[in-house]
Amino acid sequence: MKIEIAVSLLCTLPSLGFAEGMVCGNKIIEKGISREEVRAYCGKPAQIDNKIAYAGIAGFAGRHGRVVDSSAVEIQVETWIFNFGPNQLMEKVRFEDGIVASVESMGYGYNEP
Repeated sequence: MKIEIAVSLLCTLPSLGFAEGMVCGNKIIEKGISREEVRAYCGKPAQIDNKIAYAGIAGFAGRHGRVVDSSAVEIQVETWIFNFGPNQLMEKVRFEDGIVASVESMGYGYNEP
């Protein structure tokens, strides 16, 4: 009886076994994988959002903490939402400069109109 419950739970909540990752077919999608690999393994996402973020470093000096040197790096951020239907969780994949930076499970998906 306990084994049946454990198996049922694992089948119902597949994303719990793969924190910061998801499964497409027989491939695990996790940090470090390219955008092209994700598309090849998972297909076309239901939604794509693009934005630009800036990461920078600043150096401070003196009693008043004046900035003496700073630089900002532009990062292309792309977020893909995968809808695998009403019986599976949707997944949000965040890319930074074309590489998976994070994977987050969302609520259950929906039927496409």
